Amino acid sequence: MKDNHSSTPGLPLRETFGHKGTFGTAILIAGSLGMGGAAVLAGTAALESGAGLVRLLVPTPIQTTVASYRSEYTVLPLPADREGHISRKAFPAILSHTSTASSLGIGPGLGRSLGLDVVISKLFAALPIPAVFDADALNALSYRESFTPPAERSLFGTIPVPSLSGPRILTPHPGEFFRMSGVKVTPDPKDRREAAIRFVRLQREIYHDDEGQIVLVLKGAGTVVTDGDRVFVNKTGNPGMGTGGAGDVLTGIITALIAQKMKPFDAAMLGVTLHGFAGDIVAEKKGEISLTAGDITDFLPEAFKRYKSL
Repeated sequence: MKDNHSSTPGLPLRETFGHKGTFGTAILIAGSLGMGGAAVLAGTAALESGAGLVRLLVPTPIQTTVASYRSEYTVLPLPADREGHISRKAFPAILSHTSTASSLGIGPGLGRSLGLDVVISKLFAALPIPAVFDADALNALSYRESFTPPAERSLFGTIPVPSLSGPRILTPHPGEFFRMSGVKVTPDPKDRREAAIRFVRLQREIYHDDEGQIVLVLKGAGTVVTDGDRVFVNKTGNPGMGTGGAGDVLTGIITALIAQKMKPFDAAMLGVTLHGFAGDIVAEKKGEISLTAGDITDFLPEAFKRYKSL
């Protein structure tokens, strides 16, 4: 399959008489004790990417810390376990909060626990809105729900395979992709592209997905975006973006774009492009070595501005 999407879509329309409701509500489930920064990065990126409302759902012990960084997003507490991770008791509250949301991003800084495995597996199968699964959310699925056929599941026994209730965007780096698929991808662009396509096609069979609801974003140099039929290889970005928190920023961007009514595949394409574009602007100004994830969020406004003028 050749790359059949060489150009990215335009930015979401900003209607003259639009308001915060028009531009959608993006919810991000992120953070754990000691990892509040991941929630801040994802939430800030969602704000800078145009979502009308951004709500962060975080474990109670870090609510005040996360809220102190930005006044524009709302930070809501979820029950936590003794280690400071979101508890499985949080599931009803999450369903309540997401009932009026336009999109969900989940995973940055969550950490690992059996309770989270249960919560994330249920959300993956049942959530009706488009959702971006990243970082520890992908790790939880890899060990609990699993991305392999039922006969190959062993850690928790055979789990029935549900059909999906809404679009799912998965954003693994190569290590997470290996945990999901058992496939170690090389830096070779052809290898990365083919592995991503094979994985998505398998998931579409497992989840009886005839509508292309699963989108994979295989991160790294030349990030690959595919729904099994269409494929896009990103050309923006630089090695300086190999830094902690950069993926959290991408999660916030894509979640915000979907909240603004972009289709998931288009939002993923545009999200990785703008993410890399912002990183390239940072590299222009301060070099690659000192580039941080916070720099990427700082220069998202400039990336949007330059992209719009292309």
